[in-house]
Amino acid sequence: MTLVFKIVIVYALILGLLLLNQNRLIFRPSRDFPLKPSQFALQPEEVHFKSADGTDLHGWFFSSGENAPYLLFCHGNAGNISDRLPNIKLLLEIPINAFIFDYRGYGLSQGKPTEKGVYEDTEAAYEFLHKKKRAKPEYITIFGRSLGGAIAIELALRKPVGSMILESTFYSLKDLVGRIFPYMLFYPFIPSRFNNGEKIKNIHVPVLFIHGDADTTVPWTQGKKLFEAANHPKEFWLVKGAHHTDAYEINPTEYLSRLRDFILTTR
Repeated sequence: MTLVFKIVIVYALILGLLLLNQNRLIFRPSRDFPLKPSQFALQPEEVHFKSADGTDLHGWFFSSGENAPYLLFCHGNAGNISDRLPNIKLLLEIPINAFIFDYRGYGLSQGKPTEKGVYEDTEAAYEFLHKKKRAKPEYITIFGRSLGGAIAIELALRKPVGSMILESTFYSLKDLVGRIFPYMLFYPFIPSRFNNGEKIKNIHVPVLFIHGDADTTVPWTQGKKLFEAANHPKEFWLVKGAHHTDAYEINPTEYLSRLRDFILTTR
């Protein structure tokens, strides 16, 4: 067996393992709840609902009154809804009605996460707001952070919404991981999943982009590239000193002010 043939075999085996374990590499769910609403003096409604395929899902609905706008929070690929409670606590000061839920396999939601599955789960969360809470589509803002931004973009293609906020979101998964060694060696074979850059060209609602200039997980240039592909009206806010998930902690006053202005003026 020649050296070249051995290299080809090893390459093929590694590629196969990467492709077979895509979901494990992308989704990092947790069942544990390190934080609880009571720790933040919050008393949400416990929501149990079903995805289109019958998967049992769980979320929290935080009410600020019927006249407040609605925010559907799509979290990132790791942890679960409990990790986002400090962010929710701040956002409720806008004030808004906030619904944060767990995709399948996260927290108390059943099943295992897949790209198709999390899209269906988010549609079900939207339907909860629209039908159960009677939220008008033009009063619903989708918020997506990191991978949640990709999920929010897909929802905006499927359902009418008033506006969208994308924080720390990448142009496409292939574009992102293709720049990281050793994934760059397999770039031609990386599936075109979560292709946000192409999808956003077909979305015509106001979009606020937020990205930290110290984000090493998803470099801010990825967010800027996605912003440039989007239609108007749109706004890009580069948060000085912020990393991947802490923009609301780095500058909470401006964070709250910008999101309040965006949500209330686009409803």
